[in-house]
Amino acid sequence: MTMTTRGASLAVLLGVAAASCSNHQASDEPAGTVSGAPAASGAPTPSGAPSPAASSSTQKAPSASARSAPIKLAASQQKPLDLRVDEQNVYWIASGSLLTKNEHLGDGSVVKLPKTGGEPVTLAKGEDLITSIEIDRDHVYWSSLRGVFKVPKAGGPTTELHHAEKGRGIPSIVAVSSPVVFVGITALKDGGLYAITTGAKEARPVTTGFGGVHGIAIVAGGVFMCVGPSGKTLGFTPTGGEDQILAEGLGDCTGLAHDGGNLFWTERRTHIVRTMPDSGGAPTTLASNQTEPWAIAVRAGWVYWSDRDGHAVRRVRSKGGDVETIATGPWKPQGIAVDAEAIYWTAPEEGGIYKLALDGTKAARGTSTEAAAPAVSASPVAPADKNAAGPTACAPCSSQEDFDAAMKAGSKCCPVIGCQRNADCSGGRVCCKIPDGQLCGDASRCKGANRVER
Repeated sequence: MTMTTRGASLAVLLGVAAASCSNHQASDEPAGTVSGAPAASGAPTPSGAPSPAASSSTQKAPSASARSAPIKLAASQQKPLDLRVDEQNVYWIASGSLLTKNEHLGDGSVVKLPKTGGEPVTLAKGEDLITSIEIDRDHVYWSSLRGVFKVPKAGGPTTELHHAEKGRGIPSIVAVSSPVVFVGITALKDGGLYAITTGAKEARPVTTGFGGVHGIAIVAGGVFMCVGPSGKTLGFTPTGGEDQILAEGLGDCTGLAHDGGNLFWTERRTHIVRTMPDSGGAPTTLASNQTEPWAIAVRAGWVYWSDRDGHAVRRVRSKGGDVETIATGPWKPQGIAVDAEAIYWTAPEEGGIYKLALDGTKAARGTSTEAAAPAVSASPVAPADKNAAGPTACAPCSSQEDFDAAMKAGSKCCPVIGCQRNADCSGGRVCCKIPDGQLCGDASRCKGANRVER
């Protein structure tokens, strides 16, 4: 895996006063503020192939009497994938659906709700498969199959920041260091990190050539990213100098967070949660034997993550220790966010938004609701064509097994680039074309025109 710097200079984009922001991060400052973070002390020291120290932690399940049930803030949302919080509100993306013929239903939306509960308010609607969300002081940002957009938190017209041309890659993740908006674009040739500056008509390449971006953490000294097919590489793009590879061979890095001195990430394929100093070094395993660790956040010395197929929200001390399960249920948690009072998560399959006090011992302030259709406070984005068969929600896929499971459930794989060539696959598998992407599959099942390399 190589990372090649092209185009815009991070030193120019971020400047000397760049703020810290990541796609799955919470700081010790009040939610919604942009907290300054020290740059990585010098250039990070690449560690080569990681050799993580095995965690000695054991997973502790709380007694039933010690935990209260989480509050359901909203229900009946259309596949809410991720969320953010500020001092007043929770913001989330209802990703939307695919139609049976790989057409988009155009039912994705961006929604907000007071953290204390109430009626959800739709900030934007009519989107085609929203992939990520971020906020700053005044705006909500999101990426979708159509591009990158923003809308005022208070409501108002939607602004298109980047238009995604067909065949030029899928905007898959956004991060903000105001006034710069970073977007990870998944594409075979020019996939990588792009930047959108004030007044720009399109995203400018920062570093590209590695397929896609699966996690972003911005610091004053540059940008940390999980990159490549299935997030196998942890890299650093500094404000000056060459891109650096910090760790390779990761087991599908799905979430990445930064606390001012350390990096934290989840690996859903190897079922672990890891950390390493942002200055470089060998990764250390904080939690193992997770079912499907997904999103991650860090606050006040604790690391929080969602364990999707484990139906649980968990945490561990950032320096290591016993893993605590703070919430379990029939739902599959995915996106998470943390503030000074509570942890929040999405449950895409059931369409729920949940909240629980950080210590898990009492219900956080709020009112449970089975929310009706939210009110609209902004001009809607034009919906896609709906003249096709009934909707089928897509499922995240990174392997042939995921593809098979989605087909068995009558669903589809969400757009994905899991490989670019046969060399990206292991176990004798080859890089195979699927609807809306590419995945590694058995050579006996992937033949002829279905193979990327023939």
